[in-house]
Amino acid sequence: MLTPDDVDSAIETLRNGRGNVRCQDLVRMLRDLGFSVAVRARSPGHHTFYHPADGKTIFGNFDCGHGRNPVPKRPYVLSVIRALETLRDHITKSGAGDV
Repeated sequence: MLTPDDVDSAIETLRNGRGNVRCQDLVRMLRDLGFSVAVRARSPGHHTFYHPADGKTIFGNFDCGHGRNPVPKRPYVLSVIRALETLRDHITKSGAGDV
């Protein structure tokens, strides 16, 4: 069951990562929070994600760049944080723990 505290923990991890959050960790974090994450076929480093939160789809994207164990650029991490804040607010307002 997903709670606002779970989402807050992920947001805090991203904020405190200071550019050290690896792409594979970000993908794992999003999937653990119930997001579907897909890699675009034409751009292997580009990921899209979405979360169907009770009829309201929360979505975004990020690019992992190239190389071994890449780090997403800060603007993409901020975009993920905004999506997570939207998810947290939705869970809090709806009172639903299993979004």
